Amino acid sequence: MAATRSDRRRLLVGGTADRILEAIDRPTMLVFDDLHWTDELSLEVIGELARHRRDRPLFLLAGYRADEFPADSIHREWRARMLSQREGQEVRLRPLTFEQTAVATTLILGGELPAPSDVVDAVHERTNGIPLHIEELLGALDDDARNDGHRIRDAHVPDTIGDAVLARMARLSDDARLVARAGAVVGRCFSPDVIAGMVDRSLAELEPTIEELVGAAILHPFHYIDQGYYDFRHQLLRDAVYGSLSPAQLRRFHAQAAEFGMSLEGANVIHASRHYERAGLRPQAFRAAMTGAREASRISARQEAYELYRRAIDNMPEDLPISEQGELYERFAEAAMAIERNEESAEAASKAREHYQLAGRPLEAAAMLAAMSVVAARNGAPHAEVRSFAERALDEIADLPVDPDREKLRACLLSVRANDRLNDRVLVPDLATARSEARAARELAESIGDRETVLEADLLLARVDIVDGRHETGLRDGMRAAREARDAGFESVGVTGYRNLAIMAARIMDHRSAQVALREGLQYADAIEQSHCRQMMATTAAILDWGAGRWDSADERARHELVDRGCRRGVIGSLDVIGLIALGRGRPDEARRWLEESLAAGRQIGEVQFILTPLWALAEVDLLSGDADAAVARCEEGLDIASTTGDRALLIPFVVTGTRARLAAHRPDEAKGWLDRVREMLLGWEGVAGPAIDMRMACSDSLRDRCRRHGMHSSPQRVVGTSVAGSGKRRGPASTWRAA
Repeated sequence: MAATRSDRRRLLVGGTADRILEAIDRPTMLVFDDLHWTDELSLEVIGELARHRRDRPLFLLAGYRADEFPADSIHREWRARMLSQREGQEVRLRPLTFEQTAVATTLILGGELPAPSDVVDAVHERTNGIPLHIEELLGALDDDARNDGHRIRDAHVPDTIGDAVLARMARLSDDARLVARAGAVVGRCFSPDVIAGMVDRSLAELEPTIEELVGAAILHPFHYIDQGYYDFRHQLLRDAVYGSLSPAQLRRFHAQAAEFGMSLEGANVIHASRHYERAGLRPQAFRAAMTGAREASRISARQEAYELYRRAIDNMPEDLPISEQGELYERFAEAAMAIERNEESAEAASKAREHYQLAGRPLEAAAMLAAMSVVAARNGAPHAEVRSFAERALDEIADLPVDPDREKLRACLLSVRANDRLNDRVLVPDLATARSEARAARELAESIGDRETVLEADLLLARVDIVDGRHETGLRDGMRAAREARDAGFESVGVTGYRNLAIMAARIMDHRSAQVALREGLQYADAIEQSHCRQMMATTAAILDWGAGRWDSADERARHELVDRGCRRGVIGSLDVIGLIALGRGRPDEARRWLEESLAAGRQIGEVQFILTPLWALAEVDLLSGDADAAVARCEEGLDIASTTGDRALLIPFVVTGTRARLAAHRPDEAKGWLDRVREMLLGWEGVAGPAIDMRMACSDSLRDRCRRHGMHSSPQRVVGTSVAGSGKRRGPASTWRAA
């Protein structure tokens, strides 16, 4: 009877294979996927096809996960036979690299922008670059969650993956399941002695159990600092095991992980605080989180400080004094601001202010207004709103007793107000007042020995000098102050100084100074994990790449900065870069979309730097689209703003564009008048603006004379010949800026 069954099986396999082979009359590829789930009869058919492939134009491609071959089946024996008899070759696929994961994530998310860095970090962290898991994880989330790295990290394991993992776990011994669950709670690589303590087993008893988990492809061993460590094959596998534990098991294991896990290499109170929290041991979680947060802040580990202060707040004892609660919220506001969690920072600063007021600490309560003004500025609030914070704070401390702490805060607030006046020259064109208040802040800070605020005032005065035409002095003094602040550990002053100097140097087209400030500033921002200034400096680097003709690099950098975590203020420059590159590549509609968004944001903020750049670029878009009158109007607006604010650096590109616009509109005499007006405005700036004025003056005179000799108007086709509508070479906005 057994022989008959075997014969029938061979006949069925052979007959099925023969029918497939007979149908092949041209080059053919057959694909069989997920062989680890297929039945044994199908495997034999595939093997039979492989043995006869040489007689046909046939290519077989099969995919399987060997670590999921079912036990007590022919799958492993079949694979070994196919390889040993050379009926096939095996190619092991590696997980995607981080960069490849970024590409896959971007394609899945769709759209014209790359996936944000925090999203790619979270996806790669949870999937280990396994393509199927990337697709399944993102497919289980809605659109909002897909674009939030934090929500991706907290997302439940997709059922398709979770069910498969639990099915594999069900085939393991009870001890293996227990060890796997304990390891999942540890949440990171672990050594056997830690797990032994958690499950109350000796190392000798644990050894075969761990080997069972390795054989089942649940764990994999590796050596870490000369010790044998184990970890899960990938995080989704670990998360699926973790999700199978009951609440009571979770609390017990987390409490044990907090106790035994401290022996792991690299373990500290950060990990302990997490385990205490999940074990429901709130007092221990609070104390561990506070200890870890202070240490993380000391070494500028901003992300860790943010998470730990958040955990401390979540586990804050009810009897914690109101004053200490205010201090905790203040520290959390600082940590959140450093990593662009701006809404959380504003909320925490507001709570800190309330607690300080209740605790009778008006000086600290007023100081929170300064922190709130920074967040408002980052979010693109109108300048009237931003200015109000410093004004209110100065009013609140005016009647307080005069002592060093009060004067230190007053000096800081005077510096903030001076900075507001410098930035707000669209509405308050008073450069002299900004200089005067910066000097007052410096004198007051120096009188009480507050070197940090002295350097902050020095950096502000350097920017005033640059705007006022004293470029070399401003850049020299500013770099000295930024470097001193960096070396002294005044992180906020130092990194902000580098950022502003890089932006100012790029604005006056001193690319060498801009590159020096960017190189030092980006290195410093990365070292102290300060994301806001890093983002604005990266955007400035993209602008320099655009001006140098490195358009692919500029576009890639700008798009990444646009989607990465940041604030409205920090990404406006990216909109300009993307728009300018679209313009240079002859896509005016796309360019207009990006640049109009930038201009609208700039008008809301009310700062000249965020208005004039997109305004000029839109004038170039108008020229490319054939609307010379609109370009003329934009250039007139640019001149009006520059005249009102005294900002001459950003007027320079308008010199060329305004001349071309009037020539394109057949108004050569107006082009001459335009040049006369901008030349008067740019007196003293010939070293920067001279080439633009001289080039367009010569062009205007020559063209006007030629037109008059021939009794004709200037030709719009000829006058736009140097724009992006010309020969297809990279000319136009980029080259005119460089010429200027």
